[in-house]
Amino acid sequence: MSTDPSVTKTPENLTQTQREELQSALRVDQAGEVAANYIYKGQLAVFQRDPRYGPLIRVRPRLALIC
Repeated sequence: MSTDPSVTKTPENLTQTQREELQSALRVDQAGEVAANYIYKGQLAVFQRDPRYGPLIRVRPRLALIC
């Protein structure tokens, strides 16, 4: 995890409008990440049972889905 302030802190000199836009963008990004995890989880559930694709599915524990 980064400790670089450019990626860990919100700039203090943002206007209220900029702060609201940033918060909105972060919510959309987070929603997209959650949705992607559910898509991957569904794909895993289906494809791991398929004899052709099952052997190709790899689950990496450190990238476990958070649902």
